[in-house]
Amino acid sequence: HTPDGIYLTHSVGNRHAVTLLSSDGTVKNTYTAPIMAFEPYHVMLLSDGTWVMVRQDSVDGAVILYRTDGEGTILFEAAIEGQTCYTTTFCGYDDRYLLCAAGNTLYLLDDELDTVHREPIPSATSLTAMFDGAGNLILSAVRPIQGGWSVTDYYRLDTETFACERDDTLQPPEPIHASD
Repeated sequence: HTPDGIYLTHSVGNRHAVTLLSSDGTVKNTYTAPIMAFEPYHVMLLSDGTWVMVRQDSVDGAVILYRTDGEGTILFEAAIEGQTCYTTTFCGYDDRYLLCAAGNTLYLLDDELDTVHREPIPSATSLTAMFDGAGNLILSAVRPIQGGWSVTDYYRLDTETFACERDDTLQPPEPIHASD
């Protein structure tokens, strides 16, 4: 969610893409990710026209993130140890940082994909990073409980310290519906 609208990632044929929706749900533009030598699992278009991609398979026990230009040239890459693509989500924070939720840890990455800050949530088994309608970063954290069940806790990001603070008043974000 940005001042320009809402970005959604999806597939177009066998390629990944990002579509920009206006506030009323109409499509403003669709950007297709470059073809890579690997199959990306997640993709995100950044404001400068570069892409961040998560490789479909882990390498030596780590998830690999790539920042590429629009042609698919790899500018930077980073490994997050002990994670897989299935446990990793990310969302843009601002023009300088990227937030990556991997396993039970939130990573703040700089524009070269170096880790600037990490914030673990030890009780969680997996995190998902998302923005609410006001542009605040919300983390949903799945926490196992007895009997094989799990519950979802919600955390708000403190933008001064980048600490995650549990907030029991938060509700899951409402789904986005296109206008008729």
